Amino acid sequence: MEKKEDIIMPPFTYIWTIENYPKLATTGGVHSPKFIVDSLEGTKWFLEVYMVYNTDLFHCALWRTDDSGPESIEIEFEFSILAANGTPLIENKNIGTFEKRNFQLVKDFDFIKDFSKRRDEFLPKNSVTVRCRMWRPETKISRSDLCFARTRLGAECISFVWPIEGFSTLKPGEERSRTLKLTLKGFSLSLKLAIFFKKDYDGEFLYIKTVKTDATREFHMTWEISLMGNDGERLMSNGGHRLMGRNESNKVLGNLFETMLLKARGSPFFPNDTLCLKCDFEFFIGDIWSRIEYLSTGVSDETDVEIDNSNNNLAFCCPLKICIEQLFNDKSLSDINFRVDDELLPAHSSILGARSLVFKDMFASEMKKEIRIIDVLEVNLDTFRLLLKYVYTDTLPDINWENAIELFKAADKYELSDLRSECFTFIKLKLSLENVCDVIKLLYSHKDDYLQKAVDILFKTRDLSIFL
Repeated sequence: MEKKEDIIMPPFTYIWTIENYPKLATTGGVHSPKFIVDSLEGTKWFLEVYMVYNTDLFHCALWRTDDSGPESIEIEFEFSILAANGTPLIENKNIGTFEKRNFQLVKDFDFIKDFSKRRDEFLPKNSVTVRCRMWRPETKISRSDLCFARTRLGAECISFVWPIEGFSTLKPGEERSRTLKLTLKGFSLSLKLAIFFKKDYDGEFLYIKTVKTDATREFHMTWEISLMGNDGERLMSNGGHRLMGRNESNKVLGNLFETMLLKARGSPFFPNDTLCLKCDFEFFIGDIWSRIEYLSTGVSDETDVEIDNSNNNLAFCCPLKICIEQLFNDKSLSDINFRVDDELLPAHSSILGARSLVFKDMFASEMKKEIRIIDVLEVNLDTFRLLLKYVYTDTLPDINWENAIELFKAADKYELSDLRSECFTFIKLKLSLENVCDVIKLLYSHKDDYLQKAVDILFKTRDLSIFL
């Protein structure tokens, strides 16, 4: 007879609270701290939440990373968003087979009806709590393991009233500017904005643009600008979202309002010839810190320290990492050369072999032949240089769209999963209708379910499914 304690139940529950969730709609992804579950054969996991500007998209995924467990494992998993009292507001159960470095999306969980309107319900105290329960199908167990994790996001909202005096005398092209400054956990920003009138084929509009941006790294910016009437009430609003570079200048963010509407007879928008704009700007920089707060005996903590997202900050790195970077800069001890586009790039086989099994096998084969020069035929010179820099320093400099596409291919070729993930993140953030064809072409030769999902989301949110 089956014992009462041997009932089938979830062996592992992961409860993850994301604090300081952006107040304005934004686009971006957040990863939970990684964790290892002993009852699931020592496999390693993390959760992802992804949101898209101006939609009710709240996309959740369960990721399996590289670990010492089996090549594939079948599990059932249930995702929930919890209310303040811990009860599920919504939940969905899935089953899937996970290979290493693979993921499963939570089916029918992407679009939450009226998520933005039910913000107080889903986001008590400006935090969202996601629960993931995982278990093996048809497996009897005698205990249930539990883990609590917490991530705090770097999101800051600046609100102000922007009075435009002498509004009726403002000429097309004449600018009125304002500078915003922000410091947030290692991130600093000075952003000069300007508004101006401009004529286009639809008429004359009031536009807003960035004059100068000086930031320590890329960031997401969301804005909502409202016209204020004589009584201070918001009468009309317009907004947008943009991924901002560190040093962008003279970038038009979009048109706000039609000039004809503003200057109409009897308009309530500019008493005393002053146009008052109520401005809300939110800046999102990703994680500030992420950690495990509690875990039971059957769970191992992979990430229990604060995270600094400043990719190029080596001042606080361990001495070993600094020494390895010095090896990259000092070529005197190299023992191998790569010939790329007729140029030789020296490297250290031990460093590359430790980072990539493809390099390790390549060196084992070539060293038997005592060959010290290896020809690289399918990767261009600039891309291979960036790849080598990443192998030694675990960081990437500022890259562009073409760099990211080529690096993604190279990372796939040499099985550098971390670099591939970095490129994927860049591509996902920069993805638009103007460059989506590049990604579709990439998917023909480099299958990636997550990248495919990003393309699907783009078409879905733009209502262009006819082209899929």
